[in-house]
Amino acid sequence: MATTAKVPTSKDRDNELLRRMAEFEPTELPVLSVYLDVRPHAVGESPGRRTGEIILRDRLNELEKTLGPRGEQLESFREDREKIENFIANEMSDSAQGLVVFACSGSGLWETAEVGIELEDEVLLGDRP
Repeated sequence: MATTAKVPTSKDRDNELLRRMAEFEPTELPVLSVYLDVRPHAVGESPGRRTGEIILRDRLNELEKTLGPRGEQLESFREDREKIENFIANEMSDSAQGLVVFACSGSGLWETAEVGIELEDEVLLGDRP
């Protein structure tokens, strides 16, 4: 008898992502939780520029200063920053309106979700997503 595999819907994937994040064990390493509006703006000084990227850059600069001059926390944070910036520049779909990222390189956490709705820009650093 043939069986058919259920193709996961975006709702299924979102629920699975939320479940994994809820089960994530707190860590001494910094966990970045990023929510960005990545819609390009059609007007202003830089049409096509995504203001979420500017907010991300500025907030990451602020957060990095809180981690001290060296150490495992700073190293993990910098790896996360590089991965996030690379994802936005090279992998994110042009049709994405919102982007969610949970990252902690030192703990092996890397989750992204591109969403079809605008999000309020927020960049958080904590011991869990």
